[in-house]
Amino acid sequence: MIEALRILNNDPEVKSILVNIFGGILRCDLLVGAIIKAKQKYNLSKNIILRLKGTNSEKASEIIKTSNVKNIQFIQDLDKAARVSVECAKI
Repeated sequence: MIEALRILNNDPEVKSILVNIFGGILRCDLLVGAIIKAKQKYNLSKNIILRLKGTNSEKASEIIKTSNVKNIQFIQDLDKAARVSVECAKI
């Protein structure tokens, strides 16, 4: 995940990043931890919109809220997440 975010962030054609995870195997809180580490390690500047449904998705939302990391949004509704991603790309 970290490498994928770094590649997307460095691509000038990519304006925002939408991550959609739906499942029960992946722990969403661990994924969010990796995304926050990537954002800090690589100084990712693009908006990251997360739609996470699955194991520990509520905990993942809380981690994002308390992390004080900018440009990461957690949105549970996929349609809304897609709309926000498009709006962020226009900025």
